[in-house]
Amino acid sequence: MEEALDYLTRTFGVFVKNVLNVGAYEGRHVEVLRKYCLGRIVLVEAVPEFHERLAHNIKGKPNLFSINALCSETPGILTSFYISSNEESSSMLEFSRHKDLYPHIQVARVDNYCSESVSSIIYNRFPETIFNVLVLETQGAALQILKGADDYLCDVEAIYVDVSEVMIYDNSHILTEILLYLQQKDFGMKWLKVNPNLHGYALFVRNNIKSKIVASKQFKGTNVAVGKSAQQSSTSKFSTPNDANGAINGQKTGSYGFHTEIEDCPWWKVDLHDTYEITEIVVFNRIDAAAHRSSSVIVSIGTDEFNWQIVHNQQGVVFGGIDGNPLRVSVPRERARFVKIQLATKDYLHLDEVEIYSEI
Repeated sequence: MEEALDYLTRTFGVFVKNVLNVGAYEGRHVEVLRKYCLGRIVLVEAVPEFHERLAHNIKGKPNLFSINALCSETPGILTSFYISSNEESSSMLEFSRHKDLYPHIQVARVDNYCSESVSSIIYNRFPETIFNVLVLETQGAALQILKGADDYLCDVEAIYVDVSEVMIYDNSHILTEILLYLQQKDFGMKWLKVNPNLHGYALFVRNNIKSKIVASKQFKGTNVAVGKSAQQSSTSKFSTPNDANGAINGQKTGSYGFHTEIEDCPWWKVDLHDTYEITEIVVFNRIDAAAHRSSSVIVSIGTDEFNWQIVHNQQGVVFGGIDGNPLRVSVPRERARFVKIQLATKDYLHLDEVEIYSEI
C-alpha cells in the first residue's frame, strides 16, 4: 500500500485528505494510512471479533474511527459471510479457486450480517466529511461495494483495491470487470501489483486529476518572516543556493522551498532581525510528495539562539499546505526574534513556506 500511496502523491499530486478503508481487518495498514492522510481515517470491518481487535488497536489515536459493518451494493440485506481459518481470507463470497490455490485455508464458519453500503455509511455517519480516497480489501467483493458507492464516487479521486485476474471466489469480479466499471466512472488504472497466483492490488485515479489549490487564507496581522535570514542544519542534492530562504520568500508552490539531507532531527530556523509579539506561525507542507516526513515537526521560538521555548509538537499527524490544510500554531503574543522548526525523527526536512504573523 505504501508504494501505491507514494506513487499517488508523487506522480499525480493527489493528497489523501480523508480515507475510507473497507475490509480493514485488525488495522494492518493503519500506520501507512496515517503517514499519508491529513484528516479522518474510517476503518470498516464486518466480523465483530475482528472489529473488536481493530477498535482496540486504534484506541487513543487521533482521527481514527472504526465501524462494525458489512459493506455491499444494497443496504438492509441479510448477507452470508464466510469466515476463513486464517481470518484474512474471509469474504461475503464462497471459496472457488481459492481452495486450490490455498488448500491450507478453510472456511471456519458462516455468519449472517445485515448489509450497509459505502454511501449509506458516509451519509448517515460522516455527512460533513469528503472521502477522496477509498481503500477496498474485500476479497473478491470489490465491484459490489463500488456499486454501493456509486452516487458518492464523484467526490473520490483515488481507489486502492484488491484485485484478481482469475475468479478466486464464487461470483467474484475479476480485474477486467472492475477496470471496465471504473473506466465508465472516469477512473484509469495507474498502478498494479499481482503475485504468482494472479491476486494483488490496483490503484485507480480519476482521469485528468489535478491537485486542488485552495485560495490562500488571510491571516490576522503581518507576516514578518518574508525576506529575513534563514538557516538549516544541512543541504542536499535537492538544495538550491540560499536554500533556507526558500521558505520565507513569499511564494507557495506546493513543492519544497528548502530541502535538508536525511539526518537525525534536521532543523530550519529564521532570524526575524527584531523581536516581535508573535500571534501565529503557519507552516505550509509540501504536498507534491512525501508530506508525511514532516509529521513529527516541533516548533520553537526564542529571543536568542540559545534558549528555545517549544510552542507546538505535531506528534506524528500529517498536515498539508496550499490545499487549505497548513499547520497553524497559535502563539498568544509571545515575544521572539527566532523561530525554529525541527523534526523529532531521522528524515529529510522539506517545507514549502513558513509564515510568522505579528500585529505590528
